[in-house]
Amino acid sequence: MKRISVLILILVVCIGIGGCKDSALTYERISIELPLEGEKSAYCCYSDDTNMIFSVGKRTGAQVGPLVDTENLIVFNHRTSEFAHTYPVASDAHVVSAVPYEEGILYIDYSVIEDAADYTLEWALEYMDLESNIMILDSGFVYDFYDLPKLCTIEGVPVYLYETQKNGEYAYGINRVDGKETKQIFCEAGGLAAVELQGNGSSYCFVSSEDDGGSLTFKIGDLTGVKSSVLLDGKITSFGLSSSHAICGISKEDGTYALQTVHLQNGTSENISVDRPLYRMSAGKSESAFCVDNMWTIFKLDLDKMELVEIEQPMGVSDEDFNVLFHQVSENEYIFEFGSKARAYFQLML
Repeated sequence: MKRISVLILILVVCIGIGGCKDSALTYERISIELPLEGEKSAYCCYSDDTNMIFSVGKRTGAQVGPLVDTENLIVFNHRTSEFAHTYPVASDAHVVSAVPYEEGILYIDYSVIEDAADYTLEWALEYMDLESNIMILDSGFVYDFYDLPKLCTIEGVPVYLYETQKNGEYAYGINRVDGKETKQIFCEAGGLAAVELQGNGSSYCFVSSEDDGGSLTFKIGDLTGVKSSVLLDGKITSFGLSSSHAICGISKEDGTYALQTVHLQNGTSENISVDRPLYRMSAGKSESAFCVDNMWTIFKLDLDKMELVEIEQPMGVSDEDFNVLFHQVSENEYIFEFGSKARAYFQLML
């Protein structure tokens, strides 16, 4: 298969971190009351202008891998603070990838193959309608919870990233859902650095691992396939998207750090020096992106100005249980989710 050529136009820009704070952004606390009685936990799989999808279930007690046995996928209308629909998944799996589709929901379910020689998961891309009828659209096998396929929507179309392994040979690809079938968008021999997919509604990005076992390539595409491919100078810390750029955090071998940005329209790439590793890069439709450092300091990355500015955390968030996830719900609006135990949700307007 023909390899996509690696871009050679690399611009270098330096950004200092911590010199100023953005005081123009303000938080407004919002109420999201989920049914979390007992030892139940919730994970937000998806967000848009109206709804958020939460995977809710009982904690397994594990510290890594599957943390919850998902009982329900709950669609919550964050505009009206009402539950739009509850899908009774009732699975022994921890469902972490789900998107709305037609009159129902698409999600990645899985089961453990008990008699397999090695730990093996059989996954299924399932569609559940409003009457709780289930249809399997695709399936496969992986050997780690973190290698399960990941979903997002591009131009309203569900797409998913997957990796396969057969007789020691790896391949990966992007499929789309068309009606009740799946169609291939892109497929290539090789492996992934991680089976993680970020999308902003029109483009997606992921990171592949080259055949030498050490080189990583940042790939950006749309419904027609992969459009840009950039060789990364180091290990990834996180990656995401703004309306105009794909962004990847890098930890270099010499102990320095950078952000690799790729313009979504013309494919030009910039390598931006930063003074610390950056994690949990957001994906959304605005010109800004959000991320954190290893001390949970929040930063806003403005791609117009190529500025990285510290954002203060809201009042009332406990430092002892500080954790943050970024959910963009419209072009100029985020919902920040704080806490790993007692969750608190704040609206942030750009």
